[in-house]
Amino acid sequence: EVTLNPLKVDQGLFTLVSVVDLTERQELEQAASHVLDQKLEFERLIAELSVQFINQPADQVIEAIRDAIRQIGETLDVDRCSFFRIVDGEPAPGPIAWWGRAGIAAPVPMTPLKDRFPWTRDAIFEGNVLSFSSLDDVPSQADRDSYRAVVIRAAVMVPIAVSGQVVGVLGFKMMRSDRTWTEETLHTMR
Repeated sequence: EVTLNPLKVDQGLFTLVSVVDLTERQELEQAASHVLDQKLEFERLIAELSVQFINQPADQVIEAIRDAIRQIGETLDVDRCSFFRIVDGEPAPGPIAWWGRAGIAAPVPMTPLKDRFPWTRDAIFEGNVLSFSSLDDVPSQADRDSYRAVVIRAAVMVPIAVSGQVVGVLGFKMMRSDRTWTEETLHTMR
């Protein structure tokens, strides 16, 4: 961007020329526009998925949940998504899961959380969204070892509560690599 400003001084007429490179500003505007487009796309997806569950026949609910978490997982570019119901303080057998990425293993059956994932269990039952970008972020050695055993390198787990009681957990996991979860991403996942 070039701006010309005439200046009249005692010595005569001068022109002040200002040259500004707009490349960085344009790149920032494009990045902001891209983030906004992604957010709108995700919100549109959630709205469409929500409507899908209205009057859903009972025998089709599990498959509808699986398809919904697949679409969410693909949109958020994670390796695996899973939904666990919580019964008597522990995950019910048979999570509803999606692991559509090549080379990603199916989820393993969960053993009692209190034994293998005590830090995770405490955070979830306090109603907190749990996230870690690498195993180095996990403060509990037991949890770190357990995540390493099931090949989870980064994760976000969102507790689902009804009347203040946690009844389920929606998990987003990375197996191939660590992943930094931004505040915006965590807000979206909530």
